[in-house]
Amino acid sequence: MPLYHKLGQIPKKRHVQFRKPNGELYYEQLFGTIGFEGMSSLLYHTHRPTMVSDIKAPKDIMPKIAQAKHITARKLMSYDVAPQNDFLDSRVTLLVNNDVHIGVAAPIKSLTEYFY
Repeated sequence: MPLYHKLGQIPKKRHVQFRKPNGELYYEQLFGTIGFEGMSSLLYHTHRPTMVSDIKAPKDIMPKIAQAKHITARKLMSYDVAPQNDFLDSRVTLLVNNDVHIGVAAPIKSLTEYFY
């Protein structure tokens, strides 16, 4: 069930010419969070809602710990990992951060000792 909230003057029908007391048109804006689907609000403005009022200087968002142009090509020598008998001991971590560990393993024997 739709919820209606009226604030100020609105026209009796939607998407029609709605004029201010001085004869100028109000600007209409359909605002929703999912585009044209779901709940939305039909707003009327005295000034254009998309009017740019000011353009400020750009803000620097470069992390302070990053080095300028630090991107370089890397070659991960994953085939040079020494094979080991134990499956878990053969794991070698290549890249790591707070969220993920990326590694390789070179086991010689199967997992039958760990998983039945």
